[in-house]
Amino acid sequence: MRKFFCIAILFTALFALTACDNGSITGYALALGYEADDAPAAYEWPTDTTEDLPAEEPTDYYYYYYEYIEEVYEDPPEDYVPRRLIALTFDDGPSSHTLALLEAFEERGVRATFFLLGRYVTNRPQIALQTYEAGHEIGNHSYNHRDFTRLDASAIRRQINDTNSAIYNATGFTPTLLRTPYGSHNRTVIGIATEMNMPLVLWNVDPRDWFYRDAQIIYENIVNHAADGAIILLHDIREATVLGTIKAIDTLLELGYEFVTVSEMFAYREVQMEGGNIYHRGPVSIPEIDDGSDETEESEHPEENGELNERTEYQS
Repeated sequence: MRKFFCIAILFTALFALTACDNGSITGYALALGYEADDAPAAYEWPTDTTEDLPAEEPTDYYYYYYEYIEEVYEDPPEDYVPRRLIALTFDDGPSSHTLALLEAFEERGVRATFFLLGRYVTNRPQIALQTYEAGHEIGNHSYNHRDFTRLDASAIRRQINDTNSAIYNATGFTPTLLRTPYGSHNRTVIGIATEMNMPLVLWNVDPRDWFYRDAQIIYENIVNHAADGAIILLHDIREATVLGTIKAIDTLLELGYEFVTVSEMFAYREVQMEGGNIYHRGPVSIPEIDDGSDETEESEHPEENGELNERTEYQS
């Protein structure tokens, strides 16, 4: 009897692993912290990252843009006092955990940007409305988290339009910013974003909250990679992210950082965001020093130089 029981457990485990390997809705959604019955209808791994989550700390393979950039100036003006701006961004909501963030943000005078899934806005319109009325920015993160690089143009437009409609019905506001699921994009996606005049907002700091369930690790990853102009990727779908983020905010406020929305960050630096352009980080506080040069520095990101990556590896 015991032998039969062990065999049954083994087959159950093998079935579960197979489901996860095939990019199943439940397997991937649980990796992100969803309950099995609360998973978006089409959560799945990208085709070229179908292996299970690594047992140890993830490698850079999963974080194509896990970095931040410090600007160095040799002779800044003596009266130059930089503003240290950070944009916290949250994907995959709204969820019940969003409410705890909203309360903490109000107490601390923090504003953030929330990239919402249309499906969840339809199910939780009141949370979306509370987020908007609290002064936070609302962005589009697709309707049900489909990988846009696998969709044709009409399906991509439907994902964006259905989400914009859901957000407008809940808040009276139509989003102007787009963050694609996984951060994935190709020429078709960029063309549609240009056509719809929606900037593509990605990130340059990934605290890996989707992988870790430890608030302290999330806190350390945020604080250790904070910098002026940082766009930080987070997910307001689990408690560890809420706790780690709030603790990081308290630390960074003491260090002189300000928390603003993505659009506010660019507006403060008088940089116009343009539809179809890809933004991994915000502009930094640069003193106006005339070095007599008219040369334009080439962007470090190939997408911004017209060289498009057909595929990027993100987790969002």
